[in-house]
Amino acid sequence: MTSKTPRTGNQYSIHYGDYSAVICELGAKIRRFDYQGKEIFCPFGVNDLTPTCNGYVLAPWPNRIENGEYDFNGKHYCAPVNEYHPAPRNNANHGYAYHYMWKLESLTDSAVTLSLRFPNLDGYPFDVTVTVTYELGDNGMTATVNARNDGDEPAPWALGLHPWLANGKQGATAAERDADSAACHLQGRQSCDGERGADSHRHRTGYQYLRPERWPDARRPRL
Repeated sequence: MTSKTPRTGNQYSIHYGDYSAVICELGAKIRRFDYQGKEIFCPFGVNDLTPTCNGYVLAPWPNRIENGEYDFNGKHYCAPVNEYHPAPRNNANHGYAYHYMWKLESLTDSAVTLSLRFPNLDGYPFDVTVTVTYELGDNGMTATVNARNDGDEPAPWALGLHPWLANGKQGATAAERDADSAACHLQGRQSCDGERGADSHRHRTGYQYLRPERWPDARRPRL
């Protein structure tokens, strides 16, 4: 019997020293990240439903759009509502990027790069390509995200990353997992670096327009 491709797609393993990680084709998710054989992020199986949005790239928006509706550049857009519980939630949650299989751009022993060109969608018809690189090194993992607008109009854009730290517990419900995670704390650096004169932008955190040909100086959320 021919073996089937996992439901999370191809699996890309990288390693450096005592660090190792597996990135999956579906959503460019971090499926596992370990140090000296111990879990740093909560892992999940190759055919499992991703728990607690673990390892997601949240694009072209993180968090929630109420009722899935937003206005941008004088036009009204409707994104599919995919969060209903607990009531009365009715939101378009965490963007589109995690729904799609990403294209492998490069793979080395210690780094992998994947990209996604968003299809033409009712809720996001903008011709945006996002690229993520995960690289392991002496200080652990570095995630670098670039976004490029190839359309003729500005595009709304926001980004988030959604790791879920392992704490040795396996809560059965969302409430139990939230309670277990409340004791975990993470310290990190944040940056958002523009590449002037180009139609791309490298994000660590924050919000930005995507404009053809150039980036504006103003940085303010639009979604």
